[in-house]
Amino acid sequence: MATFAIGLTDIKLKISTVNGVATTTVFSGTSAIESIGEVLEGSTQINDETPTETKFKGDYSDATLMSLFQRGDFSMETDIVDVDGAKFAALTGGTWTSGTKTVTVPASAKNILGEVVLEFDQGLSKIKLNNAQIIANYAGANVKTELFKLHLKVIGLADTNSNVAEVILA
Repeated sequence: MATFAIGLTDIKLKISTVNGVATTTVFSGTSAIESIGEVLEGSTQINDETPTETKFKGDYSDATLMSLFQRGDFSMETDIVDVDGAKFAALTGGTWTSGTKTVTVPASAKNILGEVVLEFDQGLSKIKLNNAQIIANYAGANVKTELFKLHLKVIGLADTNSNVAEVILA
């Protein structure tokens, strides 16, 4: 019988550093990996890019002598609609001031590193990116009829074992 992967149940993350410095945001510290909250239906995509190929040919024939393959990125994107000030600041590298209910968004993108786990209810158990670069930005085309959302992009970086992702079957 075939195993069908379906049913995203949660996306969790933990931030380890911002611009190389340990941070104390909502998704960091000694706390466990935490849910990012509700995401917009149909917005979550997992991308495993096709490797690029460079062919080396000789002068004596048209046959390929050797091909060099370079792996594409393993990434995930989604739109978070369950947004609060602390989450907005943590995922953009900004700051949150609860007293004034103000998020300040930095002028330059921060280098945010951490881990991300996508959980499923059938077929797959989890997809884990143990070393990931995380970036988020406000996304909205029509603020009258669309939800306020943060667009989250996560790119798997090589971990200590030179792996970019773990796909764990149920």
